[in-house]
Order: sequence, then structure tokens, then C-alpha cells
Amino acid sequence: RAKIKDKLEAAVPKIEEYRHASSAVAKKQAELDNRSKKAADDIDAAAEEEIKYLIGLVRRKQTELKEKLAAVTAARSKQLSATADSVESTLGCLSSTVDFSQKVAEHGSDFDVMNVYSDVTTRLESLLKGQIPDIPDDISYVMFVSCTERDRKEIVLGSIADQRMKFTTLGA
Repeated sequence: RAKIKDKLEAAVPKIEEYRHASSAVAKKQAELDNRSKKAADDIDAAAEEEIKYLIGLVRRKQTELKEKLAAVTAARSKQLSATADSVESTLGCLSSTVDFSQKVAEHGSDFDVMNVYSDVTTRLESLLKGQIPDIPDDISYVMFVSCTERDRKEIVLGSIADQRMKFTTLGA
């Protein structure tokens, strides 16, 4: 009995050590869980910041491409408008000269024909010599060519530190 009592008395402090160790393990597990949750929240925050940054880059490129498209479209529209004005003007002149000449030829007297002959023939010759404006086939060609290859660089949000950093002082 005495030996058992001695062993029991020795066991009591050991029980306290194990209770203390159990408490320390629980405390460390709670710290790990808290730090893990904070690290997960920090990862989410860093990812959101990176996503915002990348979205900003993509939006700037989108704006740049749309501005270039608008400039190309405006330049070509201006060129087509100038060509249309020239065609319409020449067509109007040619049509009115032809109409006038037909009326004079069909309904006018010999004197009327002789009176306008020089002006009408000069005007018709001038209009007939004019070149019909060249309209390039590719003037209306504009399209977006999507980039299918990605020049991806590794996205680095950070890293997981699973060991405490050791700090040293200079010269140590």
C-alpha cells in the first residue's frame, strides 16, 4: 500500500502536467484556427485587390481598342462621305446637262441648238472625261481579332509562411 500511495502521490503532479499540456494544445489549436482564418481572409483580400487591378488593366485596353476603332471608322466614313459628295455632284451635273441637251435637241430650234452647242459639248466632254472615284474594296473592312493566346505571367498574391521568421541585427 505504501508503494501504491507513493506512486499515486507522484501521479498527481503528472496529471497536472498533462492537464496543462492538454490546455496548451487546445490553446495552440485555437490560435492555429484563428490564424488560419485570418490568413484565408488575407488571401481573399489580396485576390480581390489583384482582380480589381487586372479588371482595371482590361478595361483600359478595352477603352483603347474602342477609341482606335472609332478613329478608323471616322476616318473611313469621312473618306466615303467625300467620295459620295463627289459622285452625287458629278451625277447631278451630268444628269442636268444631259436633260438640258436632250430637251434642246428634241424641242429646240436650229438657232437654239447652234446657240448652246459649244457650251453643251464642252460641258459634256468635261464631264465624260472625269474618272469615277475609286472606292477601295477594303474600305469597309474593320473587325476585332480576339487574342486567343494568353501571355500569362504567374500571378503572385503572396505566400504561406509556416515558420516564424528569424530576425538578426546587423553585424550579428
